[in-house]
Amino acid sequence: MNTQVIGVVFLDIKGFPYGSYDPRGTNLGNIVMTHGGVARNVAENLANLGENVDMITMVDDDALGNEMKSRLEEAGVSLENAIITPRKGMGMWLAVFNEQNDLTGSISHMPKPDLMEKAFFEKGEEMIQNADTVVLEMDVSEKLAERVIELCNRYHKKVYVIVANMRVILARRDLMYKTSCVILNEIEAGRLFDANLQHLTPDQMLASAKPLAEKAGIRQMIVTMGINGCVYMDFERQVFGHCPPIPTVVQDTTGAGDAFFSATVTALSNGKSLEDAVKYGTKLASLTLSTPESVCPRVGGEFFR
Repeated sequence: MNTQVIGVVFLDIKGFPYGSYDPRGTNLGNIVMTHGGVARNVAENLANLGENVDMITMVDDDALGNEMKSRLEEAGVSLENAIITPRKGMGMWLAVFNEQNDLTGSISHMPKPDLMEKAFFEKGEEMIQNADTVVLEMDVSEKLAERVIELCNRYHKKVYVIVANMRVILARRDLMYKTSCVILNEIEAGRLFDANLQHLTPDQMLASAKPLAEKAGIRQMIVTMGINGCVYMDFERQVFGHCPPIPTVVQDTTGAGDAFFSATVTALSNGKSLEDAVKYGTKLASLTLSTPESVCPRVGGEFFR
C-alpha cells in the first residue's frame, strides 16, 4: 500500500534521572538526543511494517537535518517531496522523565508551516491521488489540514490524523470527525468531546465515549487507555469492544502511542477489521515500549500474518 505522511520532524532531547526525580532541584542523570516527532515516528514505523511511504516535511540543511534525512531514507521512507530549509524547519521536543520512565513534563517547539503549505498547495492533489492512505499531523496547520481532508474526501482516500498538541484539532473538530478512524488517548478524547474521560474502566469508557462519538458522526473511533488497553467503536458495523494490553517490561514510553497508531492504521488500510487492527496496534506498542527507541523495530509485512 502507498501511504502519504504529512507532518513535521523533530529532534527529541530526553532526560532520565539516576535516582528519584526532584521537579524543583537539580537532577543528575542521562540525556539522550533522538529523532522524533509524531509524523516522523509514524513514517518510519510504517516503513518498518513494510508499507511504501512518502513524507512531505521540512528538513534543515545542516548536519542534524542530513542525519534526520539519512535515517528516514535508510528506513525506506521517500523524501522526494521534502522541503530543504536553511534553518528552523524542524521542530524540537524537550522532555524529562522520572525514575519510573514516565514523562513528567515537556516543551515543544513547532516550526512555522508556511513552506509546507506552499508545497502542498502546489503538488498536494497529485500526492493524494497517488496514495492509498493518508496520515496527517493535523496540528501543523489549519489551512493545510483543511486542504488535505478535502482532497481525501474528494478522491475517496482513507485519512487518519496523528495527534501532536491538539491546537488545530480543537479549533476544527469538524475536520477530525471527517477522518476514517479517530484514534486518541483518554485525555485527548476528553478534550475533543469536552468531557472528563480519565480514570474510567473500559466498560465505563465505552458507555461515556460511545454516545459522544455517535453524536459527532464519527465512523470509527479508538480510545487508548494505557495500562487498561484500548476500547474501539465501529459505528458502521455496530461493533464495540475492549482490547487488553500486553504485559511488557518498559524501557521508554516515548513513541508507544505512535507505534499503536502505525500498526492499527496499516491493518485498517490493508482490509483488517477494527477489532483485529487494535490487536496489531497493541502488539507493536508493546514491542516499542520494550526498546529505548521512539520507533518500532523493523518487522516487515509478516507482522500481520
